[in-house]
Amino acid sequence: MIGALTGLILLIRPTNVAFILCVPFIVAWLRSHTLIDLIKTISIEDLMLIAAAALLVWAPQLWYWDLSYGSPFTWPYTGESFSRATDPELIKFWFSTNNGAFLYAPILILILTAAVIAWRDGARYLTVATLGSFALVSLAGASWWVWHFGCGFGSRTLAEYMAVFVFPLAFGLESFRDVRIKRIATIIVGICAVAVVKMVYSYGGCWFYGDWNWTAFKLLLFGPTK
Repeated sequence: MIGALTGLILLIRPTNVAFILCVPFIVAWLRSHTLIDLIKTISIEDLMLIAAAALLVWAPQLWYWDLSYGSPFTWPYTGESFSRATDPELIKFWFSTNNGAFLYAPILILILTAAVIAWRDGARYLTVATLGSFALVSLAGASWWVWHFGCGFGSRTLAEYMAVFVFPLAFGLESFRDVRIKRIATIIVGICAVAVVKMVYSYGGCWFYGDWNWTAFKLLLFGPTK
């Protein structure tokens, strides 16, 4: 099952290798193991089965590419690349009104804050998994030739990572001992959720208003729905 899921995750989006890399840290944290102890539980036979299952998932795609393009190893993004790798647009990727990650998913601010709290409270594997995957995906996205990824709501390359980010968020909320602070944090989470839902119902499908058009973004956040 691990091999098949790994193969499927990487087949859908190869940059999701960041997701695969962070999983051992999450599992080690959940089981209260060290990473070395977790690795020791996996045998060579296990790794071979994982690789075989992943390859089985990839086989139909490789066959299709071979039939269509004459090679099983084909770059499917013709004319597209990580052309900004030497000068990634990280500031725009995070904060631009054109699908900036933090603007369209403000809860990411709480998640990263919670990851820091997790480090302070001893859950360091959780911090590494969260900050590491966020950094890798951000760098990959900001290095892509079109860093805002065209028509879409927010930074869609981070969407699947919410499955990982829910752990530090829950850990951070649980770590607050003061009931009042916990309630305030919960209210902030609710406000973030309401803001995103509001923008979803106001979004036209594409952003045509520039990378730093705050007037248009305020209208998206506070204007009428469509």
